[in-house]
Amino acid sequence: MKLTYTRPKPLLFLRENLRSAYAPRSVWAKHLPLWRRGFSSEQISLYELDSKPTHDYFPDFLKYRFTVRTNQGVWPILHDKLLFDSFMGSRLPISRLLGVSNRGEVMPIQEGWTIADAVAGLQRGMEYVVKPLRGGGGGGLHFVSLEADSRVRINTGTITLPEFPAWFAAQPHAGIYERIGQHRVLAALYPRTTNTLRVAMFRRKNLAPELLAAFLRVGVKRSEPVDNTNLGGITVRVSDAGLTDAAYTRDARGVGTSITHHPDTGASLLGLEIPYWSQVIELLTSFHDQHPLFDYVGWDVAITPEGPLVFEGNHNPSLRGLQFYEPLKARPSFREFCEERGIL
Repeated sequence: MKLTYTRPKPLLFLRENLRSAYAPRSVWAKHLPLWRRGFSSEQISLYELDSKPTHDYFPDFLKYRFTVRTNQGVWPILHDKLLFDSFMGSRLPISRLLGVSNRGEVMPIQEGWTIADAVAGLQRGMEYVVKPLRGGGGGGLHFVSLEADSRVRINTGTITLPEFPAWFAAQPHAGIYERIGQHRVLAALYPRTTNTLRVAMFRRKNLAPELLAAFLRVGVKRSEPVDNTNLGGITVRVSDAGLTDAAYTRDARGVGTSITHHPDTGASLLGLEIPYWSQVIELLTSFHDQHPLFDYVGWDVAITPEGPLVFEGNHNPSLRGLQFYEPLKARPSFREFCEERGIL
């Protein structure tokens, strides 16, 4: 497996921004100086950078350096969910991969599991998530459940129960997982999506791991069945003490807009105490302390009634959500980390 994310070509970067939905012709003159410094139109819109100082923000153009200069030698474990399950299963509490499919074939991962077990599970009221084993960003997810008429709902469509094994087998390089129930505190914000934490950790050479930033992603009606912020989901910053203290969503222009209450449920987003927060930080700090080659990871963590459960670890997690609350180049320890890795 090779890293294919290389340094973007400046002219291609410019062309992509000229075509961006976040850059109508009327703003080109304002955006051009920022494009030349590596900021994308999406960043400019999200942070309203055309009206504030930018020297402490990381531009999107530098993303390739984070990709090729962090997690050296171990990044494939974060990129491929089959490798992730194999390596992390004995090291972290994770959502376990049950089986994989690839164009007509199904292979069990958990000993003794078969696709017939998933069919039986659906009949007992269990729900499943089928997702690509490579890639990220929340794309390609299928949420599977059995309806009252015994048809299997897969996102917005349905098939018959006997058709489900063939449907799963036909998925290209996909994995099936049990859908995890979330803690009632997070379900109260919006119960129709699993609302997950993104916890970004980094580690400088020969120093203890550090929390870079954390936020809770909360779904909304138009983002269902996921909490994806690109689909209108909400991002809520979590402080070092595990309390939510700021929230934003994107308006129709892509601008990050501060909010205090959920637009669909009316639930307050601020002042919430994240259940099991200390366990989340202890768990991830201990992992990075014991496995120093993982030096910059964005962890996706679900909070279940029993405690934290790690869904994924992301190589080169996006800085966009993190920098809405704080320009991270101004953080001395993270700046030092970036200088060590040749990112700055």
